[in-house]
Amino acid sequence: MPYYVDDFEADTPHLGLEEDGAYNRLLRLCWRSPECCIPDDPAWIQRRMRVDLDTYNRIVAPLLDEFFTRDKGKVWQKRQRQEYAYVMAMVSKRKEAGAKGGYTKALRRKEIDPSNTTVLPVANGYQNASNGLASTSTSTSIEEKRETFVSPKKKNSRLSPDWQLPPDWADWAMEQGLSNPAASADRFRDHYLGLSDRDGVKADWLPVWREWVRKALEIQAARSKPTTPDPSDPRNDPRHGDEKLGSMGFMLKYSERKSQWVRIKEWKP
Repeated sequence: MPYYVDDFEADTPHLGLEEDGAYNRLLRLCWRSPECCIPDDPAWIQRRMRVDLDTYNRIVAPLLDEFFTRDKGKVWQKRQRQEYAYVMAMVSKRKEAGAKGGYTKALRRKEIDPSNTTVLPVANGYQNASNGLASTSTSTSIEEKRETFVSPKKKNSRLSPDWQLPPDWADWAMEQGLSNPAASADRFRDHYLGLSDRDGVKADWLPVWREWVRKALEIQAARSKPTTPDPSDPRNDPRHGDEKLGSMGFMLKYSERKSQWVRIKEWKP
């Protein structure tokens, strides 16, 4: 997403810290949405912004009224949508140029290094091949072969220090049962930022996030499971450690190990 600092600061000198952060989050949310616009639905926006109703009414709603355009059930920021259209047009041109360049390069390579296959002698238009008959009419020239292009592999990358949890990732985590995706995302980011280059770079971060959520759910389930005292543990005996005065005037304590009352000086847990 292009970010023009001077233009942004010129338009938002009156915003406080909380308003500035909410405005930036709205811009990121629009940029990641189809056609750079979001539904004009307060409940939808409130959930994607991860704010309560009071914060929405106090901070988010005034920002939408001041900086965004509403029409036909959609909300967008005018300047940002213009930049989005420009970027998408440039991406499309680069894709077309890359495809043409790859096709031309493949043809040039075939002209320089043609196939070294030879045709075996034929009889009556057919030749023996692999214990069967193969027609010579199936052979095709180099130019007639279908072009194939192999997409480049994804490069490994680290999380950026300002990485934020994408809304669709948060929705998936909540559907799985995670109670607080935002807090878990903060721990996720801090954990991988603290790792070395060997362990802190990934080709695709979405599967890594999903595995992180699954482990968090296992921990969450383990903490919520009720625990019952182990009856075999002597410390769980209700009489363990009780004291009383014996008939001879000695203080006694109950020992589960001996299953009897013993004098204090002889007592062992």
